[in-house]
Amino acid sequence: MITAWGQMQTYVLDFLFPPRCAGCGAHGTPLCPTCAAAVERYPAPRAGETVAALVFTGTTRACIHALKYDGQRRYAAILATLASPALAYLLPPPPDALVPVPLAPARERARGFNQATLIADALAAPRGWQVQPRWLTRVRETPPQIGQDRAARRANVAGAFVADAAVRGRHLCLIDDVTTTGATLNACTTALWAAGAASVRAFVIARPEMNRYT
Repeated sequence: MITAWGQMQTYVLDFLFPPRCAGCGAHGTPLCPTCAAAVERYPAPRAGETVAALVFTGTTRACIHALKYDGQRRYAAILATLASPALAYLLPPPPDALVPVPLAPARERARGFNQATLIADALAAPRGWQVQPRWLTRVRETPPQIGQDRAARRANVAGAFVADAAVRGRHLCLIDDVTTTGATLNACTTALWAAGAASVRAFVIARPEMNRYT
């Protein structure tokens, strides 16, 4: 959740270090209108497929990296705005709650936030939806997925998540920033189903286009 203190920090940093566009480097804005208009949108999903809003390339990749690795939380709202047209693929009906994919506790402490939660908050706020970050917990540390093949990724996160009993009978939507093979989302979905969720969908900001229909 973006707090008043977090907003104040952003204002101070903007004053001391004026923002630059993540796409082209233009001064004065974190994302210029030209770069925002040029983001590549992901193809429409098939029935039951994870909804990905954008292709993980170019400006989209730069915005996600600025959020995750540079701590620029403003990009959560920017990415949510860019991705919001793809929410139409989830409706109707609206989900009972958005459930962010949890980070490993040590990684979240080091980063200072979970980017999936910030994105979920930004998606939910203008729509009056609930965000429930405590309904899904990562119960063991897992090595980073980067560089692993599909089978290794699946094994890496198997059994890594446990869902709260509050999910029983709920229609839920998982939220994450990026997916590649879908192994993490599948493990999260398995945990939510095991706890009695009525339905589980998944929405991500971006996905590499090479993973279409995988």
